[in-house]
Amino acid sequence: MSKPQGKKRKKDRQPNIPMTTSLRPRLVHLLNPQADAELDPPTFFAELDALAKGVKPEIFLQAIIATQLDASDSLRDWIDDALPSWLRERNYLETLRTMVAREMVSGEQEQQALTWLEAAGGDVSDLVALVQQDTFYQAYYNGNEMQAALIILWYANRQQTRVRGFNFLIDFQPPWDGSVKDNMYFGQRTPEAAIREFVEPWYEQARMYGTSVKSLDAVAAKQKALTALTCNREQNIRLPADLAPYREPFVRHILSLPDGSDTPVFSAEDFDYLRDHGQSPEMLSRNERMFGYRTRMPDGKELVIMRDPELDDDW
Repeated sequence: MSKPQGKKRKKDRQPNIPMTTSLRPRLVHLLNPQADAELDPPTFFAELDALAKGVKPEIFLQAIIATQLDASDSLRDWIDDALPSWLRERNYLETLRTMVAREMVSGEQEQQALTWLEAAGGDVSDLVALVQQDTFYQAYYNGNEMQAALIILWYANRQQTRVRGFNFLIDFQPPWDGSVKDNMYFGQRTPEAAIREFVEPWYEQARMYGTSVKSLDAVAAKQKALTALTCNREQNIRLPADLAPYREPFVRHILSLPDGSDTPVFSAEDFDYLRDHGQSPEMLSRNERMFGYRTRMPDGKELVIMRDPELDDDW
């Protein structure tokens, strides 16, 4: 009689965690605040070589750039001095050029890649021309003395077949006094679809509310956007929660627009400040919905208009 077979034990399986999942924390650990004092370039390069094993060059370079941008100023300077020679010796420069040309990096990451390419001795004039290409598509303004909306659309790719954009809601009544009250960030669409979805409905609203829809050029669009954000600064009102995360597209596609004679001074640092300081616009709006809103009469006096809680008219 044959001996009964026992159950086979399953081998302990290790979780199959992609190496890229732990790449960023490992880079952060390597580039700790004391790294500029403790690391010498050969040691730094050896550590990078170890981390790069088994990782696609594009993913590894994106992780290095993102880590660099979050580092302290002194550490960033150290990396900027040390890294370009490693990129050149490990044949990463062509990959980095391709990433810029194909828009795999943008905004600050794009500028960081160009900085390293130039420091490594590469000619980046062709890439700079691509990066500086005018992205403005169209802008529209619709409003009255109470509120207004400003849409600014830009090309999302260099083929100019897709657009993105911001829709700023501006309130001219107290306590806003011209500040950006709310914002919407548009995902990619064809230019025609964006106009059809976001602009064309305004013409019906204009007839209902006695407003007018105006097409703006790049100078006027920037002037209106920055004028409103300057009011946020003056009224001590933070950026809306739906605008605060989009610093990169704001800097790239709004601040880069040409200035006019009336364009206010407003920088990326001002954006950063308003992201973290001031009254919450969401709380101010909530109070208006619950308790009523303030309005200014022609003689300058303010009145409080009590809201009917059963109505939801935000225009």
